[in-house]
Amino acid sequence: MKNLSAAGILWCLLFAACTSFAQGDPPLNQQLPEKPFLFANLPNKLECNLEELEKIFSLPANQKFTIRLSETFQLEGEVSGKFIRNKHLTSINIRLQNYDGALFNVSRISEAKGITYTGRIININNGDLLQLIKEKEKYFFVKQERRFVMVE
Repeated sequence: MKNLSAAGILWCLLFAACTSFAQGDPPLNQQLPEKPFLFANLPNKLECNLEELEKIFSLPANQKFTIRLSETFQLEGEVSGKFIRNKHLTSINIRLQNYDGALFNVSRISEAKGITYTGRIININNGDLLQLIKEKEKYFFVKQERRFVMVE
């Protein structure tokens, strides 16, 4: 008799576990809302003045500055962090006041073949970013949509 009541209780628990559920199915094709573009007034590609970019690396931390990287592109901000990883790699984080608090991260990499720069300007509240790339020995800021570069 004890075996039948234990089997009955076990059967009821298994039935309850199989028929109950805690969460619904997630939507498969959920569309994220479009975010406004921060750099809509800039052209898709901006040439960067390398001498002005190099001046950023001489700024100390917590220093406010204004720098013109091209004829139509000026940055106003504050150096929030300067990280010298080794004698070949220096990275700087800059909070830009004239672009709604966007973060400008730029790195200088010294190699035997020369100096290379890499960086991006991004704000998590906006749907676009500017990426610093090198083309034919010149540096450009290229506008890209954030959804193609970063995950949400």
